[in-house]
Amino acid sequence: MVPFKIIRQSGTNYSDLMVISQQAMTSNIEIKNAKLGSLDQVKDLLCSESDFWVPVGSVEFLREAMQVAGIREPENLSYPEPLKKYLGRHLKQGDLSVISKPCFIKPQKTKLFTGFVFDPSKPFEHYSEHDREQIRVLDDQSSQRDLWISEPVSWCAEFRFYILNAKIIGFGRYDDNEEEGILPDMGAVDQMVNAWRDFGTMPAACSIDVGVLEGGGGTTLVECNDAWALGYYKGSLRPFDYVQMLARRWREIALAGKSG
Repeated sequence: MVPFKIIRQSGTNYSDLMVISQQAMTSNIEIKNAKLGSLDQVKDLLCSESDFWVPVGSVEFLREAMQVAGIREPENLSYPEPLKKYLGRHLKQGDLSVISKPCFIKPQKTKLFTGFVFDPSKPFEHYSEHDREQIRVLDDQSSQRDLWISEPVSWCAEFRFYILNAKIIGFGRYDDNEEEGILPDMGAVDQMVNAWRDFGTMPAACSIDVGVLEGGGGTTLVECNDAWALGYYKGSLRPFDYVQMLARRWREIALAGKSG
């Protein structure tokens, strides 16, 4: 991996930043701080040809870094084409107006809002606080378009697999179910990794999230996440590897986003 330095988002308690900061200290990686909305002040670092600076922080912070550096945001990769056969449910693209029954929805734009089950007949006050926050985002007409829409399913456990250079470097469980002893089918996960790698569209760093369906339905794809918008689950992988993922993917995005 090419030596790099870090531009860290300041003025926030973003939890993953603690992991990154501690690892930077351990590895003697130089850090500069910058606030969301002020990245133009470090444009010379983001655009430097002599040093490799990696912005780390929230999705909004990374989006601003791309804009300042003149880098195109990569396409959303929630459901890569070669992995759709592992979904275990029907998936389509559409907008809010086509939904007439409960459906799981999430935006095609990366992290515009968190996915949730939307029921057009359900009163607003009957949703959880988390889902109310997502519905408030949907008050914006632009957020009601370009959605991923699928039938709701129930997982008894969900796991995140961290992928670097087409290899699993760590994984951990992240659902709220307290039942223990549930494990994903590692053979199925390996098939997903290999299928995506062989298709030729797998980024240098990403995650594959899988779930074990209730009722013995097997291990299926929940979604994939790009490393530039990827959270860290404690105990899932070494902090060193997490930081390497962020740096490797940023370099790939920067090179691809400025080409042509």
